[in-house]
Amino acid sequence: MMKKIVYEGRKAMKTVTIRGKEFQAAHLDVPFELRNPILQLDHYIMDTPIFPPHKHAGCAAVSYIFDNSEGSIANRTSLELGGNTIRPGDIHYTLSNKGMVHEEYPLKAKKPVHGLQILVNIPESEKSKKPRMMTVESNLLPVCEEEKGVRVKVV
Repeated sequence: MMKKIVYEGRKAMKTVTIRGKEFQAAHLDVPFELRNPILQLDHYIMDTPIFPPHKHAGCAAVSYIFDNSEGSIANRTSLELGGNTIRPGDIHYTLSNKGMVHEEYPLKAKKPVHGLQILVNIPESEKSKKPRMMTVESNLLPVCEEEKGVRVKVV
């Protein structure tokens, strides 16, 4: 029997403390048998650096900063990839492939960043390739708006 996944958005958020720093987060607990291709999904609000530089390998990290976010994320990576800024409404793809170290933190202190990060398993054939990343800025993402105030952004 297939397990049901239920996510209640911001209602599911709770205060999480890591390394003595607090932020709001909701982690979608994906049942083990359903963890391919989605490995992990985290919905968060943070206004201070939380995570030290850490490694990703064999997966893609898809990060979306919601349009209503007050702050932006600074993204630094190892290797020759450098870093960039992920602004409200932007979506950022990091293909870690054979592995890379990266760090994401709020660009400005006390400017809350409201985001979503999904870790996706990648095909075995990609796992030995060099890492790469790409940001698609908000103004390049398609938006549909209805007369009744409904707005849908395709990410």
